[in-house]
Amino acid sequence: MNIKTALGWAPAAALAIGALVTGACGAPGGQSGNASGPIVIGGLTQTTGVDAYVGAQCKDAMQLAVDQANAAGGINGRQIQLTFEDDQDDPAKAATLTQKMINEGVAAVVEHDSSAITLAVLPIANRARVVVMSVSATSPSVTERGYHYFFRTINRADRGQPVIEADYAVEALHATSAAVLNDKTTYGQSFTDAFAAEFAAKGGKIIATDSITAGAADYTPILTRIKSNAPDVLVYGGYYPEAGLIAKQMKQLDMSTAFMSAALLGTNYTEIAGPGAVGTINGGAPDPKWFPPAKKFFDAFSNRYHQNPTEWAAHAYDATNILIAALRKSGSDNKQALRNAVAGVSNYPGTYGPISFDAKGDITTNGNVIFVFRGGQDWAAYGRANGKWSLIRE
Repeated sequence: MNIKTALGWAPAAALAIGALVTGACGAPGGQSGNASGPIVIGGLTQTTGVDAYVGAQCKDAMQLAVDQANAAGGINGRQIQLTFEDDQDDPAKAATLTQKMINEGVAAVVEHDSSAITLAVLPIANRARVVVMSVSATSPSVTERGYHYFFRTINRADRGQPVIEADYAVEALHATSAAVLNDKTTYGQSFTDAFAAEFAAKGGKIIATDSITAGAADYTPILTRIKSNAPDVLVYGGYYPEAGLIAKQMKQLDMSTAFMSAALLGTNYTEIAGPGAVGTINGGAPDPKWFPPAKKFFDAFSNRYHQNPTEWAAHAYDATNILIAALRKSGSDNKQALRNAVAGVSNYPGTYGPISFDAKGDITTNGNVIFVFRGGQDWAAYGRANGKWSLIRE
């Protein structure tokens, strides 16, 4: 018996399956596509849902970087093409879309999403030897799992925002006690864990730990419990919509506790929080306008899109340009050569200062500062030098 006939195989079906397998595995020799056609970079972000505004800005920043590179001649005479997918903040959807882009032959992927999304994407990309550059995943666990093809242009949580917030709480606010609250996400939990570890190392004490359900309308029962413990600071690990409600309800409860969170600038946090936003402390990257290398990006983005770029847009611009520089250095979109070129990046002139990667794919610098909201549109910035905090920008 002819096994192919018995199973209902036809020559056309066999060819289709062969094509699918070839697409899933990538081109021979680690090539990601046609050596004479455009080089394709994938973009994975949330352009619908709660974080759609930031996701759309990341998409715009990537497009800006590619258009600038193409105007300068592309890569060895080849143009760069972007393909975007909206994962809708769904890990399963993100995994499916990542496989789709790999099957279509992307050379690399720039990704703006939560750490949970990133962790869903990385096993697929790593198996296919496709570089993923994240502009927003901060969980330390992401780079502790041996994903050889992963890099990020933002600090991991245990080196970035929560660490500098803990330092500021102890050194500038003279806080000795803190309550930590998170939204149960990978990002939120890693944020409060990192804060708690640094705060304790500085001699502080965590006197309350709790979590919320994202999307709820009333957090006053939890805040009332926290108020009864009278912590010097309350630190929230999560996203700006819930942070805004927490700050608003803290004000309604007449809580004198200082409120700390992150990723609030460039969002409508202050509108949600209302008067409760005043005094909010936010660790984050400084305004890119403060750095000469960022002026070209800031002006180009603002002129094209008629809005100021967020921190994540700047990270997306850097990630895309690092990939473009690595593609030029490697001389092709060969996957291993591209990965090695990215890993070898040293002191790339990023929007927030020089970028280099360590062996795990983490950036080696921490350029974060502390922002304190004063009302209106005014976030004052504080920096630390020789253990002392001072106002650096009004």
